Amino acid sequence: MAEDGEDVNGLGSGLSWLAWAVGTPVVMISGFSHPSTEFSTPYRVVNFHGCNSCFNDMTTGFDPQNFAWCPRRFDRAQPFQCTAIITPEFVMRVVDKLMAERGLAQIF
Repeated sequence: MAEDGEDVNGLGSGLSWLAWAVGTPVVMISGFSHPSTEFSTPYRVVNFHGCNSCFNDMTTGFDPQNFAWCPRRFDRAQPFQCTAIITPEFVMRVVDKLMAERGLAQIF
C-alpha cells in the first residue's frame, strides 16, 4: 500500500512508520512528540514556537482513555496548540519541497 504511493503525509502514527519502513517518503507532521523520538526525514513539519513534545515529557500525565485530552493545556485556552499552530500553508511548503526534490508532478 504505502510502498506503491509516491509519498505519505501523516502524524507520528503507524501508517507513517509503515511508509517509512518500506522506503516511501513521508511528510511527518509533528507536535505532540519530539522529532528525536521519530524516524529521520527531511520532510518534517513542526512548530517549536508553541506548546510541543508533551508525549515525551515524563512529568506530564496522560489519560489513555480520553483521546480529546491535551495534557499541558487541558484547562487553558488553545488546547492542542502543538498541531493547531501548524497551518496548511506550512504543510504545503514541505510537500512542495518533497515534490520538487523527487521530481513528482502536482495533480491539483
